[in-house]
Amino acid sequence: MSRHTNRNADQDANQETIRRVRKAFESMNVYPGAKSLKDDEDLFACGALDSLVMIQFVLALEDEFGERLANEAIAYENFSTLRAVAALMSGQAA
Repeated sequence: MSRHTNRNADQDANQETIRRVRKAFESMNVYPGAKSLKDDEDLFACGALDSLVMIQFVLALEDEFGERLANEAIAYENFSTLRAVAALMSGQAA
């Protein structure tokens, strides 16, 4: 498989993960502008997430992905944007 093909497969997988993260967030019905959030928009700065909603989001993600998040993973840098959450859920978080 060529690098270009691998890159496209990675991008498709990443987009699918972002779609699932967005689905989990929207399922909570806690932020009226959820459907218009950009992948790189700061969820805390725009008011979409706070500490209470973040816990709900963790539970929604665990339901959507069928896996439990480690306590250490629940940190601002992993939840700052939908893209950061997608990286966390696909095992790419720092």
